[in-house]
Amino acid sequence: GNLNLNDLTEEARYEEVKKHDAEVRAAWEPFFRKLFERLKQHMAENKMNKVVFPYHCWRSWTIDLVREYFAHEGCNCKIVEVTTDAKVRYQRWVDRQVGKGLDVEKRWREDAGEPMTILRSTYGPEYKGNEEHFLKFVEQRYFFPREPMPQDQSDIFFIMNDNFDGLKEMEAILGLS
Repeated sequence: GNLNLNDLTEEARYEEVKKHDAEVRAAWEPFFRKLFERLKQHMAENKMNKVVFPYHCWRSWTIDLVREYFAHEGCNCKIVEVTTDAKVRYQRWVDRQVGKGLDVEKRWREDAGEPMTILRSTYGPEYKGNEEHFLKFVEQRYFFPREPMPQDQSDIFFIMNDNFDGLKEMEAILGLS
């Protein structure tokens, strides 16, 4: 997508990508159905009654699909969104990349790609002082807009994990504490 220098909200960015929902669903739903069928088969074969399955519910139809496969009699399906403040999430992404060898100052200065060129011409040639603009680039380049999770459903839980302290809440929700 294009670089958003207009500070569009997550909701506004989502409205833009929502235009392609039908084709995205047509392409991805068969994959997720096969994945869930294989997981259910594995659970049955191994007599598993508790499974924690990390999955990104990025559209409401994906929540419906999880429920279709796992929210049936004898199965207590819980959907837990573990998240952080957006700025914390983007900074953690940058920190992980730096840990893998990314030199953000060099990338800002020397990356010839269109997004970095636009950032330099708009905000200046040096990374120092432009950390927030780089985080905005990270948001748009590596985090796609998603439909907000429903807030009013009894099988959906939310955990904020800004300080890496969400484990106790997760254990309580899953009945493990």
